[in-house]
Amino acid sequence: MKLLCILLIAGAVVAALTVFFKVQSITVSGNARYTSEEVVAASGIEIEDNLFLLNKYSAAQAIFEKLPYVEEATINRALPDTIVITVRECAAAAGVVTPDGYWLISENGKLLERTDTLPSGCPSITGVEPESPALSAQLSLGEEKTLTTETLLTLVRTAGGYGMLAGIGSVDLSDAEAITFTYLGRFTVRLPWDSDLDYIFRSVQDLVNGLESNETGEINYMLLKSKGEMHFIPSAPGA
Repeated sequence: MKLLCILLIAGAVVAALTVFFKVQSITVSGNARYTSEEVVAASGIEIEDNLFLLNKYSAAQAIFEKLPYVEEATINRALPDTIVITVRECAAAAGVVTPDGYWLISENGKLLERTDTLPSGCPSITGVEPESPALSAQLSLGEEKTLTTETLLTLVRTAGGYGMLAGIGSVDLSDAEAITFTYLGRFTVRLPWDSDLDYIFRSVQDLVNGLESNETGEINYMLLKSKGEMHFIPSAPGA
């Protein structure tokens, strides 16, 4: 008898939730690239859906997968009848060069789109190629290059953190011994793969700030581990 009462009460609660708590409005915030309508459509949530029975986590994942420039999506219920969708969009941080153009990636490695033109302030990445690239997938350079992928993304994030990413023209990852990138159109920077990237970018920034605006050259960190120093090799006049 007691079990029957519990079941009846539970059934009544479920029935009440189903009948009374219907989605009547959906609000979207944090979106700039995508319209609110596009975000809602990607979520799969519709007016008259049950507020409590819909799976907000699956809906958030659907937004992430269908809209490449969405880095994060969260969905919350606001009683009595509203769904609140909040998204965080990302920007292209770099473009990986392929035979067909560029695959743009976010600073966290999400594949955003394939394009023929690299956006302004977005460095090109050479010497590697995405493996089975697809929209909204995570950048993969192959299982044997997992550390290469991690190092690339760390480099992009660190450069961005120092406000230096837009100054990088290209990053060459083809050399097994060194990473090479160009900076401000004036410098070539070479560093070992296992470098402390935070130190590297802080050091490059300090060095460049201390030079004249017309000075160019190579900033070489390849002897950093053995001798604890960085070498700046100025370009020859007229070079």
